[in-house]
Amino acid sequence: MSKVAIHQPNFFPWLGYFSKIINADLFVILDHVQLTKKGGNWFNRVAISNQNESQWITVPISRSYHGFKSVKDISMTQNIIWRKKLIKKLSQEYNKTPFFDSLFPVIKSLIQYETDNLYQFNLNSLQKITSMLGIPQEKIIFSSAMNLQTNSTQMLIDIVKNVGGSTYMCGGGTSSYQDDQLFAKEGIELVYQNFNHPEYPQQNTREFLKGLSILDALFNLGCDETHKILINSPC
Repeated sequence: MSKVAIHQPNFFPWLGYFSKIINADLFVILDHVQLTKKGGNWFNRVAISNQNESQWITVPISRSYHGFKSVKDISMTQNIIWRKKLIKKLSQEYNKTPFFDSLFPVIKSLIQYETDNLYQFNLNSLQKITSMLGIPQEKIIFSSAMNLQTNSTQMLIDIVKNVGGSTYMCGGGTSSYQDDQLFAKEGIELVYQNFNHPEYPQQNTREFLKGLSILDALFNLGCDETHKILINSPC
């Protein structure tokens, strides 16, 4: 019985994203779909701590294209500027955290990864951080290798079937656009992620800030403790 989770390759994602990876038998990177042309999303933004508040960090991307463009083909813009700003911001906010000195050089190298392709940037960061957390790389696979022809709920079903899965683990926010009954008709068990966000010692905050980038946990807890809270948090 194989539990499958599916997600786009997000930008330094939050803890719930990595909880999905840990709790799934297979985690499929959804990298063949089209990026929404308007507005920001988790593919190019995330929140970090900023003087007792959450602050969005957004990677500027090029939207000057027509027709279909998959997430694999999205280019970043203002490459030097946003990278310098992010490195400076992380240094200012997290320099007094217990694991800043040991992890900042690694995180800095991820931010400076030489590519103008956001998918490649996110994938490189994801692979490095999952490795740091002791997550086997073999459990991460890619939808672009499956030659999928469907979309919406049927696409998710086809992915689960393609990898021999019996259970699909989805996020709590999918109920508004996902047809749950189709999974039952196809013989696939549907499980909603019920991630109970753990609280941990968080520097520079009066009250604990939920939903921040994995970087917040790494700087405050280190890799081993971050892995432990992900293992021990209900999903």
